[in-house]
Amino acid sequence: MLIGKIRHNLKTHLNIICGFSELLLEELEDNDAIDCPALGTSLENINQCGDSIVQHIDQMFAAHNFALEDLFSQLNIQSSAFKCYTDEYLSKIHLELASAQDSGESTFLEDFDKDFTRIQTAVTALQGNVESLQSGGIDSVDSLIRHEVLSKDDVALVEKFSESLDETPDLLETKYPSNVLVVDDNPANLSLIHISEPTRLLSIS
Repeated sequence: MLIGKIRHNLKTHLNIICGFSELLLEELEDNDAIDCPALGTSLENINQCGDSIVQHIDQMFAAHNFALEDLFSQLNIQSSAFKCYTDEYLSKIHLELASAQDSGESTFLEDFDKDFTRIQTAVTALQGNVESLQSGGIDSVDSLIRHEVLSKDDVALVEKFSESLDETPDLLETKYPSNVLVVDDNPANLSLIHISEPTRLLSIS
């Protein structure tokens, strides 16, 4: 749960970066009065860099990379590797934002100044979280709060959810085992379902 919340918070910054860059790109494409391919390219590059970082977050902070007994040392290792992957993308986003500001489309930039600012703020916040995570100073839940990777509310939510899991009663044993029939008209969907026991997946053509 703790790693999942860290992953969620990191991706919150990316939701802003990707969402607003896509919105600005759509606004640019819908404005027939503006012919500025360079500005469009900058916004596309920002969006692609954001998507790439999201993929790295999912890979580096996947739950299977962490064990409870050694969580914080593993977090430091994964965070250092993550920073190596993302530094290039974050630097490129900064460059593309500067390039967009230098595009000469002053009216467009003024009209959507708040959106560009939101992207810049999210990039700065993400960069701060990444640097904090790989600083080597993350060795406890309190240190995650101190470095603003998690908030006190985040930690309270994780603790509350963990307690609710602890209170979940064990499943009752039964001499009448059940079977689950999975049916889908798309074989590709069935291939995404992970089932531990051997089973038959039925696809209807």
